[in-house]
Amino acid sequence: MGSTIYIAASGAEARLRQLELVANNLANANTDGFKADRSTFQTFFESALVGQDGGTTEGAAGGVYVAASDAGFDHSAGPIRRTGGALDVAIEGDGFFVIETGRGEHYSRSGSFAVNKEGQLVGASGDPVLGTNGPIELTGSDARILGNGDVMENDFVVGTLRVVEFENKYSLIKQGDGLFTSGDGAGPDDVEQVALIERSVEASNVQPTAELANLVILQRAFEASLQAMQRDDEATQRLIQEISQ
Repeated sequence: MGSTIYIAASGAEARLRQLELVANNLANANTDGFKADRSTFQTFFESALVGQDGGTTEGAAGGVYVAASDAGFDHSAGPIRRTGGALDVAIEGDGFFVIETGRGEHYSRSGSFAVNKEGQLVGASGDPVLGTNGPIELTGSDARILGNGDVMENDFVVGTLRVVEFENKYSLIKQGDGLFTSGDGAGPDDVEQVALIERSVEASNVQPTAELANLVILQRAFEASLQAMQRDDEATQRLIQEISQ
């Protein structure tokens, strides 16, 4: 058995990882504010020469292997979907809502908000949405969010949504439930002039047709790697049989 089977196995493993990402994207095609995951291939070389003693030493490339690495996610904005909900808003351009969780501040593009039993404005994860002065408390039923971020209740402003942006948004890390954290430790900057689209939400930026096409391509590539492994195994078995005769 040569290195061929290991090279094919590395390809199969990488394709399997990509299949998992595509499947997750398709599962979240209707999740508001979801950003599609992306992956790239990395190649690396096995560099070794066999010495006189049978051991290996650093030298020329012996095999080319591949691995799928997470390249992050697609930061492009999803389409705006009109809902008519008084507490639904979508961010125009860059920016994130601030969500207070038990693990600290997190950030989200999903503006599908509701009021919990404690009277707090909460996001899709059920955690409080932060305003410029902390969590936003609501007591009545006549509540709505304006395009400038003001949260109104009975014609009175009870809070203003806090919207932030990052100098390097590509450092953000997914945390589940549509939430993100800053990967480089850099804090966000507050957006002074908030621009929101009322009674609407930003939908997922997953393109189902493209993802389905990618799914078919990845499945065929995965099957090709398995077939290469099978052929290598069959060749090894024939070689063993010939030697044993």
